[in-house]
Amino acid sequence: MNRSEIEISAITGTYKNVPLKYVKDDMFDSMQDVEDFILIVNLHNAEVLDDMMDTKVAQMMLRKIGIKNFE
Repeated sequence: MNRSEIEISAITGTYKNVPLKYVKDDMFDSMQDVEDFILIVNLHNAEVLDDMMDTKVAQMMLRKIGIKNFE
């Protein structure tokens, strides 16, 4: 997945158009897919935390993977 797809997936709480809670291990074709999924889950959780507590964790994580224009 490219950076934009990861960002959109994290915001929407989906992985390849499937809600995160319904993702099964047979959906992963490679280790890169697993790494993308973990990143999406972490970013999604950070987004939820940011919404609840205004911690800016998601923004920091997005910067680390090279996404800077998200505001």
